[in-house]
Amino acid sequence: MKPNGKALVLLCAIAVLLALPAAANAKAQPEVHPARYLLSIELPESQGWAVSILAYDHHQVYLRAQRGFASLSYHAPGRVSSRRVEADFGSLGRIDLTLDLDARGTGVPRLHGRCTGRSPYELVGRFRGTVDFPGEPNLVSVSAVRGQAKIQRSFRHACQPIKLAGHGKGPLDLGLSLFGARSHENGRTTSFEAVGITIESEPLLGIIGGGVSEHLGEVGISRTTAALVSGKELLFSVPGMDPERVRVNAPRPFFGKASYLKASGEPPLYSGNLRVRVPGAGLVALAGPAFATTLCRPRLPDEFDRCLPQLRELREPMADAFDLYGSGSHSQPLALARLSSLR
Repeated sequence: MKPNGKALVLLCAIAVLLALPAAANAKAQPEVHPARYLLSIELPESQGWAVSILAYDHHQVYLRAQRGFASLSYHAPGRVSSRRVEADFGSLGRIDLTLDLDARGTGVPRLHGRCTGRSPYELVGRFRGTVDFPGEPNLVSVSAVRGQAKIQRSFRHACQPIKLAGHGKGPLDLGLSLFGARSHENGRTTSFEAVGITIESEPLLGIIGGGVSEHLGEVGISRTTAALVSGKELLFSVPGMDPERVRVNAPRPFFGKASYLKASGEPPLYSGNLRVRVPGAGLVALAGPAFATTLCRPRLPDEFDRCLPQLRELREPMADAFDLYGSGSHSQPLALARLSSLR
């Protein structure tokens, strides 16, 4: 299934629905939202790649490039504040910027009345200085001396859940299945991740992503390719069925198939010839006995967080294109939906 505008809008709508709290009779506890920091700087396009500088704390700087569902992410130690951004990417390039930012509008956004804690704020303005990033051969190369910059900052806060009519089911009775696989060899981590979404127990669609992460000195590099898939191309067994199964028969840019089987009391079996072409790494194998795997089937929305620890154990910080699980260092649909609800 080829990605299209309608499918992307549907995924965004689903992400917002997943971010909603549980129904009133589910006795949901107050939601506790962690503090978040995001500096974002848009850079000139490079050979069809949308390029940006991102920082999720004050000590790491990311240069991210996105083209469709392909993504490159480079991160290096740096210094980030509301006045400066500095990072040395070694042979790949360097960033040395001065920021001139002001609070947006006449004040800062406030939390809803159901939330307690310090209000978030947003700083918007310009940068000037040097972005000199030759990058890797035949991939992304970008330079800039001025442009727009923004910092979004939210603080830890707690919110009382919204009371919704219903019978304890998630919005639209959504179902979610999360599968992850990871292998590590010769200093390179290979990861495959899949999210399947159902409505009223019927497969709707999903998203899959595969890629590799490695280091070049102190610079971390993540290369990822993702795709939207139909319910026929990504199949999960019914929750509670023994054995548990996942079948992947993905469209291009993926090739081949993969199968996961886990019977009660038996070790999982993950096999197949699933592959994907990722920028700068060629054709990458995404299945086989060398991969450690995990499968989680949370009841929505109140059990979603239960899946996060086991997914984090499997995954390196992948590119932002496919960060649905809240790694703490990347933006993701759930976090953005919740942050947006505070404005």
